[in-house]
Amino acid sequence: MKLKNVICFLIVIGFLSSCEKNDSLAENFPITLYASEITQIAEIKMWVDKKEINDNEKKLKFIENANCFNLSNRVEEAGASIIFLSKDSVVFGSNTFGFTVQKQDNQFLFYSPLDVIVTNGDIVHPLLKYTDELKPIYEERYITREIRVAYGSYANLELCFLAYKLAKNTEYDGINMGLLASGTLMNEFNNDAINSLQATDTLAIQEYKIRFTAK
Repeated sequence: MKLKNVICFLIVIGFLSSCEKNDSLAENFPITLYASEITQIAEIKMWVDKKEINDNEKKLKFIENANCFNLSNRVEEAGASIIFLSKDSVVFGSNTFGFTVQKQDNQFLFYSPLDVIVTNGDIVHPLLKYTDELKPIYEERYITREIRVAYGSYANLELCFLAYKLAKNTEYDGINMGLLASGTLMNEFNNDAINSLQATDTLAIQEYKIRFTAK
């Protein structure tokens, strides 16, 4: 092997060894991460009968009584902490139950226990980009796992967060005001949900990322 190639090979080996060492140090479990900031990904988006509404005044009117929007300065909405008990197990805030962890590159998918009930016609479940298998239990009810999604590392990650309001039936200035549901979800928005809107439906969403860091 030529001397130049030998030197390059040794440099690569040394770099990989260093990475492995750093990864080992960074994954000294348990690791506790604390919420530090909320970043708004984009402005509020709204659709009526599958058509996007760009009138900001109408958007603000529609969400004015929904406190789950405009959370950029409210870090406490993220919960106090995230605790990685191991590379495969995590606990959110003061919850007494854990989530399992699936990591691929810089993406984390967190799976709750199998205890989430979903019914036929559920209006929130279609908003979620990441969902688990629905297992029938009785009549028109199913059981599944909640999935939360984040990006980063075990010591520094951004948890995806979605505020939403879905309404229909009561119209004001061309916007349906009858509340069906509003709240927040630790997931990403499923764009296919727009196609499920009916002529009487209005949907508004706002996406965030909440940064958690180890101290």
